[in-house]
Amino acid sequence: MIRGLIRQAKPSSDRIEDFVTLVDGRIHALARAHNQITDDHWSPAPIRALIDAEAQAFLDASDNGVHVTGEPVMLNPQAYSTMALVVHELVTNSTKYGSLSAGGHVDVSWTRKKGGDLTFNGRERGGPPVEPPTRKRFGTTIINRSVPYDLGGRADIDYSPDGVKATFLIPARHVSDTAGPPPPMSIKCPRHSSTHPSNAPPKFLTSHKALLVEDSLIIALDAEDILGRLGAEVMTASTVEGALDLIDETTPTIAVLDINLGDQTSFTVADQLAKLGVPFLFATGYGEQAELPDEHRHRTVIQKPYSIEGIARVLEELV
Repeated sequence: MIRGLIRQAKPSSDRIEDFVTLVDGRIHALARAHNQITDDHWSPAPIRALIDAEAQAFLDASDNGVHVTGEPVMLNPQAYSTMALVVHELVTNSTKYGSLSAGGHVDVSWTRKKGGDLTFNGRERGGPPVEPPTRKRFGTTIINRSVPYDLGGRADIDYSPDGVKATFLIPARHVSDTAGPPPPMSIKCPRHSSTHPSNAPPKFLTSHKALLVEDSLIIALDAEDILGRLGAEVMTASTVEGALDLIDETTPTIAVLDINLGDQTSFTVADQLAKLGVPFLFATGYGEQAELPDEHRHRTVIQKPYSIEGIARVLEELV
């Protein structure tokens, strides 16, 4: 799927930055959905959590223009992943061109039909006049074809001048009921979408030595670049033993610890940093399935892949 998202991404310009932004946003929509459905061992997850996660990735305030109504309903993992991409494209378009770009709002709702099918509705209000797309881009294909193709449902998109109206029918076999309110977000600091409006963070870590513990080289290189752009001098280790050796040589002033390091965890490193009074945060690509020890249960956990905005926001609080 990731390979397909990359190959099909065709930004409106030839700038490599636009290509990266386009692909990055779609991959993280899937990542947010993956966190939800893996929190309970690849079981159905609440549709409300999907909407909330995508809205929070784009917009900061609690009243962010996305108004949601609907009874608690669960989608199975396939439907959840499919709708994650669909909702991502809808919110992206609204943020760039539609009601969310001009102080309007989006009404999102869903209802169960008598046979158990789910009708999902999205309606833009208060935005600029809508013009139907003149080119068939991959994002438009996702919106129009994903639910029919992947789920055997239906999709109806109306580019009405007063606001886009999107209606999707998700067959009953992909839907289940749930009792009570949806669970809280699993990540304390959810990763913002690459199109989330933000200012470039200042180099507030210029005087800091940052310890990065990360067992994936590619992810470590990305995190090193981010910490360096924030001004830090970075020390990187891929194992518990390597991290403890670095701490013995030079005490860091801040640290970012990947929880899962192959068949180990970074909790031993966290213990040592706590003894030294070094502020740190945990990072994970798996929601919060890994139970934090009692002594670290209060620590901040951020979601991988890393983003400069996400790391800057949390580290600024720590230092």
